Amino acid sequence: DGSKMLLTISPEGQADIYEMRLSTGSKIRITNFNGVDVSGKYLGNGREIVFVSNRLGYANIFKKSIDSAAVSQVVFHDRNNNAVDAYGEKIVYASRESNHAFGGNRFNLYVTSANGGVTRPLTTTGSNQFPRFSTDGSVVLYIKQRGGSSSVGYINLESSQSLLFPL
Repeated sequence: DGSKMLLTISPEGQADIYEMRLSTGSKIRITNFNGVDVSGKYLGNGREIVFVSNRLGYANIFKKSIDSAAVSQVVFHDRNNNAVDAYGEKIVYASRESNHAFGGNRFNLYVTSANGGVTRPLTTTGSNQFPRFSTDGSVVLYIKQRGGSSSVGYINLESSQSLLFPL
């Protein structure tokens, strides 16, 4: 509703997610983990969030209610899911699918439900990062790197049309 926002801040050394009331600037701590919790996004009615955390020893996607301490894993795909966005109950995330210590890694985008629905791939080649839903949730925008060049990618989830716009 525009009255609050999620922040990633680390006043005590490790990144956690806070909710800030815009009218007062007051903040409440949403996550409390002795590791990294970042990139919080509201789900559905704004009483739950999804976020990236290293709770398993690697980056993955989790969700929790703002009013509860319970945290649950949302994504069970691969071992490095380092970016997430949400629209309603839909989640789009980036997943690393290669493990090159020195060199390029392949990242692909997937869309799924916060409630354990079907996961479907959106990309299959290159390094696809920073997915974001459009304001109506029908389009995913992202950055694609392949062959030394970068593009802004566009995927229409309803028509399955995809386009790349070179940078």
